[in-house]
Amino acid sequence: MDTGLEVKTPLADETQLLGTGEWDYRFVVSGEYRFWTALTFATVGWNQLGDPEWVVLNDALDLLIGAESNQLWDRIIVTGWFEGNQEVIDGLGNRAAVGIGFRSTGRFRWRVLATAGLSGAAEDFSVGFGVSMGIEPPKTGVGGIGL
Repeated sequence: MDTGLEVKTPLADETQLLGTGEWDYRFVVSGEYRFWTALTFATVGWNQLGDPEWVVLNDALDLLIGAESNQLWDRIIVTGWFEGNQEVIDGLGNRAAVGIGFRSTGRFRWRVLATAGLSGAAEDFSVGFGVSMGIEPPKTGVGGIGL
C-alpha cells in the first residue's frame, strides 16, 4: 500500500488555453498484490480541482484497477487495466476506459499503451509510445502504465 499527494501548479499560459490557471490537488491511495504469475494493482484518488473563470469543475473520485503479467519471453510485460472517474463538468457524464500495454525490460526499454473509451466523456481511442534508457529497473503496476 502507498499514499500520495499530487499538486498541479498553474504555470501554463491560460490565455493560450494551455491550462486553467488554478491549483489542483489529488490525494491517492494505491496498492499491489503479487500472485504466482501476475501482479494486480489498484489506485483510488480524490481530485480537488480549481475552478477557472470560464467553467465550474467538480471535485471527483477516480479509480484504476488492473493486472500485469510476469516477464514473457524473458523481456516483455503485458498490462491490462480499467480506469474511470466521476463527472468533472456537469452534463458530460462519468469517464470510463480500458487499456492494454506492452513494455520491455532492460537498459533500453520501450512501452506501447492503448486505451479505448467506454463512456461518452472518455476519449474514443488513444495510443502512447515511450522509450527510456538507463539502469533504473522498470516500475510495476500503476507506475508501469504511466508515460
